[in-house]
Amino acid sequence: MKSAFGSRLGCAAAVFLVMAGAGCASSSSLASGPADPSATKDGLSVWFEGGGAVTASVDPEGNIFGAVVNVHRSRTAPQAGPGAPSGSSDSHDDSGMLQGSVYDRPVNITFRGASARGLYGKQPFNLDVEDAPGGVLRVRGLAGGAPLDFEISPTKWTGHVGGCGYDLAGRPWHYEGFRACGGRSQRVRVEVGKPISDWASIDTVTLLGLVLRR
Repeated sequence: MKSAFGSRLGCAAAVFLVMAGAGCASSSSLASGPADPSATKDGLSVWFEGGGAVTASVDPEGNIFGAVVNVHRSRTAPQAGPGAPSGSSDSHDDSGMLQGSVYDRPVNITFRGASARGLYGKQPFNLDVEDAPGGVLRVRGLAGGAPLDFEISPTKWTGHVGGCGYDLAGRPWHYEGFRACGGRSQRVRVEVGKPISDWASIDTVTLLGLVLRR
């Protein structure tokens, strides 16, 4: 059964989700200037006030690439569930992998069901995604060693990652608001377009976590 967060919230209102490190982002390796919300028709764009934007695109072979992103996503062929007829949509996207580099740090992560386990650089990257009532997505785990606990609904994105708290609002995969890190408030915008928004929830959340855990 497909667990794409984008599809689920699309039915309700139309991850990440912003995940970030314990500190605030610097601009040394980021593209300059904010992203235009109307311009994100595919791939992803993450913008921090005063820090510029990170963008990435996806090709048909599953390569995700940008100035600081160079990873490949693969998924096993879905296997039909017990008793499901041939061609049934009742299938299991059981496992997959994300490998490459982000910010010149090696990425080696395995997907299994609604979980991701692996390494980002030399630190653990472990995430679990849970569907909750009301179209809410709950995410808990470690992003590059930093603990995280947050929720995304069709209209809100709130929670904590490391020492930063997030309070964003908007619509599925288009959220804007503020994060607070050590008393400093910073405007944040996260936009995810196709095909990333149609991936299984854990895949989308994992990619965003890698981009935002600097």
